[in-house]
Amino acid sequence: MAHPAAGPARGGRRDRGDPGGPGVVGRPAAAPVRPHRPDPRTVPVTRLRHHSVSILAVLLALALGVALGGGPLSDLGKAVADDGGSGRDADTLAAELAAERTAGDYQDEVTSGLVPAAVKGQLTLRPVSIVVLPGADQQTVAALTAGVAQAGGTVSGRYGARPDLLAPDKKSLVDTLSSQVTEAVGTAAVAPDATTYVRMGQLIGRAVASVSDHGAATDQAATDILGSLRGAKLMSSPAETTQRGSLVLVVLGDEPTDKAGETNIYGGLLTGLASTADGVVVAGTTASATGGVLQTLRADDETAAVVSTVDSVQTEAGRLATVLALAQEKQGGPRHYGVDGTDGPLPQG
Repeated sequence: MAHPAAGPARGGRRDRGDPGGPGVVGRPAAAPVRPHRPDPRTVPVTRLRHHSVSILAVLLALALGVALGGGPLSDLGKAVADDGGSGRDADTLAAELAAERTAGDYQDEVTSGLVPAAVKGQLTLRPVSIVVLPGADQQTVAALTAGVAQAGGTVSGRYGARPDLLAPDKKSLVDTLSSQVTEAVGTAAVAPDATTYVRMGQLIGRAVASVSDHGAATDQAATDILGSLRGAKLMSSPAETTQRGSLVLVVLGDEPTDKAGETNIYGGLLTGLASTADGVVVAGTTASATGGVLQTLRADDETAAVVSTVDSVQTEAGRLATVLALAQEKQGGPRHYGVDGTDGPLPQG
């Protein structure tokens, strides 16, 4: 795999010019030394590989620059903000914005083309469960699903959280159901002193995930938990599942209208989920990281210490970072990537 952080290839040696000149008096001038030029048909494979890796890294860096706010779109935004009364009409600004959007689309296409090489083999033999929150963009979810497959992983199941699971006024339902299911199933995955949403997160994790690298079979306890969640209209799930994932990808959706319970509800669910999986990655948009749920989760020390996060998932670069973040989980320790990520735009190696 060509790591996006790799530096550019070193250039060839500079032409030092013709070392010849006038000959020494009485001696014939030395014949110019012809530099050895290898037959292009016999260029070593290692050199070709070196250049292809370097080109991949450079193109990916350019794509990330635009997608994550460091390229022409960022510059245009500054220009519009600074325009003030300079007299540039709206049509001119609109044309420039359209041109930059076209450039941004091109960069997304470039990144999309680089993804297969960048993620190849990163998730081999790693089953991934995908949990989709209400309002998540379905095209983004489909692209992330494809990214997992391109990385050699498998999607063991796709599960959908229903609005009532995240609604503050449904806390009593969540509390009652999680207590009843825990008692009925008798799972050891649920801590006896767990709070409402942590308990529910642990139950969901027991049903869809495993701490084993290669996941685990969907047993009767998992089936019973999923059935109870479907019956209470708190989650949707496949009619039949045979495997629980070792990794869990949570895709954020709509921002809650009641911001007061964000940490308690989202943080509790994710903290509980993380205790039953080998790794959890939470993916959201750029906006979510700059004033939304993702920002709240990153600011909460307890949650940020157990789950990894990626923002800008609406872009190709953000989705690439998400797949690489899943692969990075096997190396231990949660990380936070993206425009507002404390660990950089994407995993480094």
